[in-house]
Amino acid sequence: MDDDVFHRTLVEMAACLPAYFRRRISHLQTVEDLTQETLLKAFRARACLREQTRVEAWVYGIARRTLVDHYRRQAAVTVNGVEFLHLPVNGCDNLRAVLVSSARCYLETLPRTYRDAVHLAEYEGLAHGEVAARLGLSLAAAKSRVRRGKIMVRNLMEARCRFEYDGLGNIIGYEVRSLCCS
Repeated sequence: MDDDVFHRTLVEMAACLPAYFRRRISHLQTVEDLTQETLLKAFRARACLREQTRVEAWVYGIARRTLVDHYRRQAAVTVNGVEFLHLPVNGCDNLRAVLVSSARCYLETLPRTYRDAVHLAEYEGLAHGEVAARLGLSLAAAKSRVRRGKIMVRNLMEARCRFEYDGLGNIIGYEVRSLCCS
């Protein structure tokens, strides 16, 4: 394909790609970043284009993979290992800190049998088999206690906070109904 035609097609795609990303991501800066990243990847990989008549489809394929990469880079916030909220990495450090701190606080309110199992699994990073050995439990019992403990913490958090989500399930705000460790 002629370089001029390729460049014109990329310029046209630069106008269309933000709409593609906006339907999938609410944060405007992220939309702009993903658009630029996609265009840069397409420009760098132009030698790999096989079907010269399908440039648009090829660029949208790159956009889709760029979006998947973005979600993989996103940090899923876990409350004691249960994926509770998906927070974008950018701009949510304060919110993440509040959630993690709250999860630890709520964990302390659990009965010791669940608290110890969750603490060992999530905060010390032990495998379920190691948790079972440390607590003198069977593997099934250790798994059960860890899972039940995580669910208890999540339920406590949801009972005491009202979370606001965007269309993609990302938390955008919260309102505390009652404090945990007060």
